This record gives sequence, structure tokens and C-alpha cells, in this order.
Amino acid sequence: MAYYITQDDIERAVGQNNVTAWSNRDATSTSADETAITDAIDDAESLIHDKFRGGRYSLPFSPVPARVRRWAADLAAWSLYVARGLRDEDAKGEGGKMQARRDRVLKEMAEYMAGSFSLGEGDSECALRTGEPSAPVVVQ
Repeated sequence: MAYYITQDDIERAVGQNNVTAWSNRDATSTSADETAITDAIDDAESLIHDKFRGGRYSLPFSPVPARVRRWAADLAAWSLYVARGLRDEDAKGEGGKMQARRDRVLKEMAEYMAGSFSLGEGDSECALRTGEPSAPVVVQ
């Protein structure tokens, strides 16, 4: 079940033609494969939940920050891209644009999980888990 994004969000992130092409794993169709896109969205949102599970935020995030939607769209696009068997390595064999996107998302999520930043702002702050401190506490 998609909590944060739709196919339109992925298309805004990487383009409709890319989503259509990447979702067709056998390259025999000119239309987007809805099942592949749904699977990519589920995988992306599951990864986000797995990373934040047990942390300070209630899951699923509510309200949903734009940053979380962007993370989910980038991760879903990456999932479609690699499932198609595409590679975008540079001449040194290092990851290219799509890998860099995924790496950036994982780094940002780690910073938010560590508490370096807070998801949401003002009235749109994400709900914190109940019964958990919202700031560091001294344990003796």
C-alpha cells in the first residue's frame, strides 16, 4: 500500500519516459508497467520504514513531509532503473547519477535518524512516537 507517493511523483523526479521505459523490464511495451511501478513504490516506502522503525517518529509519517516524498520517489526510480538491468557507471566503474541519487537519499535519512535534523517544520512536524522522549535523556 502506497503511503507517500504515486507514479506521478516518480515521473516528476526522473521523467515520464524514463519511468515508462524502466518499468518495462523486457522492453516490449510502450506503456508503463503498473505492477512494476507499484512494486518499486512498495520497496521504496518499505526501505524508508525499515530505516526509521523504532526511531523517534510514528510510522507511517503523518503529515508526510515533502522530503519523505522525494526520498520515496528517488528510491522507487532507482529500483525501477536497476531492475531493468541498466547501469550508469562512469569510466572508473563507479556509480553514476542514479546510484548517486540513492546514496544521497540514504545519507540524508541517516542524518534525520540520528537527530541532526527534524522531519517537518512548525505545524507540519511529523508525529513523534508516544512514550518516547523527544530529546536526549540522562540514563544512570
